[in-house]
Amino acid sequence: MFLLAKIKLHTAKIIAGATGGYLYGTTGLGLGLLTGAVVDYFLHRAKHKSPTAVKKIQITSKDKSKDFVASVILLAAIVVKSDGELSELELGYLRRFLSEQFGEHHTTEYLAMLRAALNNNFDTAETCANIAASNAYETRLQMLYLIVGVANADFNLQQTEIDKILEISNLLSIDKYDFKSILAMHINELTAAYEILEILPSASDNEVKQSYQNMAVKYHPDKLAHLGDLATNTAKLKYEKVIQAYESIQKERGFK
Repeated sequence: MFLLAKIKLHTAKIIAGATGGYLYGTTGLGLGLLTGAVVDYFLHRAKHKSPTAVKKIQITSKDKSKDFVASVILLAAIVVKSDGELSELELGYLRRFLSEQFGEHHTTEYLAMLRAALNNNFDTAETCANIAASNAYETRLQMLYLIVGVANADFNLQQTEIDKILEISNLLSIDKYDFKSILAMHINELTAAYEILEILPSASDNEVKQSYQNMAVKYHPDKLAHLGDLATNTAKLKYEKVIQAYESIQKERGFK
């Protein structure tokens, strides 16, 4: 398990402060940066007090892109902790993902947030309530897609992880069929293609086409354009899964 003591001081102030403010703010509160005094309070007191004892801090953030990344990381930490350990593959997936989008400087910053989150016991229900209240449905879908990817980075999705992801999905008010669809996007089987499109293998060709059109609209990257390049680029991966699912069924059935 990582230790907060290993995080550089200036990075720790930003990350721990943001984490504390985000998770202990009132429902719908945005993520932002705290003043040095409040940050120091969180850093030095959180180690010795339970999460419920930490003072609630009201902050706001205008940077939706950073809010998005922070939310994904906090949710990923909850999932990772559900099986009791953070594998090198899971950490590597997150590092590569962040590095490709932000560069090494930001990778270090957000990995520090992950380490901080792993070293504090945050309430899953309260965390998800804050995220659900301040993010649109398509944004929450993208968050779910990414945390499943982190959990499945070692190609060994544990039942404890699936259960925790399902709990998070429910707390984020995500439809059960959307949950199954996103879970199926990380399974390389033909049967998963039907789940991705949220239909049964018995569906007619016309039903397959109609479902594909609906899913293409639901998962279109443009819906996340307001969150910046990070969300848009990762959304393209999810969108491509929908296209691939449709094409695999199309190929199997031989229709155009």
